[in-house]
Amino acid sequence: MTVLLTIFFVSVLDCRQVLNVNYITQLRDASFRTAN
Repeated sequence: MTVLLTIFFVSVLDCRQVLNVNYITQLRDASFRTAN
């Protein structure tokens, strides 16, 4: 049971990290467009 909770927690963190990376890349692209 604890193992399942740990796997679930890690997968949720991974999803949040992926969303964060997408958000950061979008911000970088937007700033790059405005700079040009």
